[in-house]
Amino acid sequence: MNWLDKAKLIRHILRWRFTWSKHSLDYRPQNADAGKFISARKAAQLINDQSCVFSCGIAGNARCSIFLCYQGPVQKTGHPNDLTWINCGAQGSRGKVPGTVEELGLPGLMKAYITAHIETTKAQLKLGQEGKLALYTLPQGVISLLLKEQGEGKRFFTSRVGVGTFLDPKVGTGAALNESATDDLIFPVEDDLVYTMPQPDIALFSAPYADAEGNIYYKHASTITENEQAIRSVRTHSGIVMAAVSKIIPKEPENISVPAHLVDYIVVNPYNEQTVSVPQKRYWTLFTPECTMDFKTGVEQLKFINTFLKITPVRTCVGNMMGRLAASIFVQVVPKGGLINIGVGFPEEVARLIVENDLEKNYVFTTEAGSYGGLPSPGIFLAQPFIPITWNLPPICSNATTSIWIWPCWDFWRWIARATSMCPKEAQISRIMWARVVFPISYTGQKYYFRR
Repeated sequence: MNWLDKAKLIRHILRWRFTWSKHSLDYRPQNADAGKFISARKAAQLINDQSCVFSCGIAGNARCSIFLCYQGPVQKTGHPNDLTWINCGAQGSRGKVPGTVEELGLPGLMKAYITAHIETTKAQLKLGQEGKLALYTLPQGVISLLLKEQGEGKRFFTSRVGVGTFLDPKVGTGAALNESATDDLIFPVEDDLVYTMPQPDIALFSAPYADAEGNIYYKHASTITENEQAIRSVRTHSGIVMAAVSKIIPKEPENISVPAHLVDYIVVNPYNEQTVSVPQKRYWTLFTPECTMDFKTGVEQLKFINTFLKITPVRTCVGNMMGRLAASIFVQVVPKGGLINIGVGFPEEVARLIVENDLEKNYVFTTEAGSYGGLPSPGIFLAQPFIPITWNLPPICSNATTSIWIWPCWDFWRWIARATSMCPKEAQISRIMWARVVFPISYTGQKYYFRR
């Protein structure tokens, strides 16, 4: 990048920094159906005490920010309170950025918090340490598939995921993370674990657009995560579904993603983001399948933003060396044509280095959020695809759909043993790359899998 490109990105970052707390709790578009389109303040009033709420989104993508502005109402009225809050992927910011689930980290607002990735929610962790909030964790794929089961009128999901780990009540503590968490959400049955979680009364999700009739559009979205499963789970049990969109657009019947009858209320938030720092009204095409930007240029831009912000870890010289070593081993071990899931952390560096060395056409990358193709974006843009591609699969699907394809998996170590002749150098990849999950792929008539 030249100095002008860097100056433009710095300007983008600064504009975001000085406006990131901007929102209007009372905004409602004129001439819109008052029964369907409501203000954020009204949406908060629809959440009763002791409700169970599910919020969609992951990291900085499709954040339900406008629904999380509860400080004022709660401090004035004390309501809502005693909520059970569930989300799937990480929705905190380590206390560094507003508009995350950490906004709900107020004493009395929540009584229980259930998530798969809790490390980023510093406010909830603090309440948990003080004994003021029950903290639970479940596997991310399990949460999304429990939503799917709830949408079919079921309460439990059976899996071998978690057997023998801290989640297994036979050897660990189960889902509970602190003494305040007294509910049993995981039950061992023979060689499996049976999972359950509270039934959400309310589903919150963010999407790019709605039309005047209330149909929702995912056009120009970076991710859709568990929207579909959360909607069906709540609708099946006569709950309330609320969406946040950036604006109202003319009806496009061929592009409708969620029909109006599945959504009860819509909040129009002009500051809605496509992803963290990027307003939906000025969405970036590099996070959509229509992007024509050069891969290396995009990688360089994303790396510059992450390094400048320092919200996520900045790699040291040692870290960069580990990334290069892992990438070198990766290209020797992983078959060409593989469908590779990249998790948070050093796997991001491996994917980036593969792209920088013009090897991306040899693999198809995917993430737990449901993106396929392109490069899994690093840092604050975690889990969304950079230039997703169509590869006999949709470029972006729900993470529940993604989790279904993980099901028949076995240890990464066994995958290495089957795919290679096994040697000490190749064995290092399991320690360096920290690979999480890779989906079943068809390669020379065989199937390969690996998991955490």
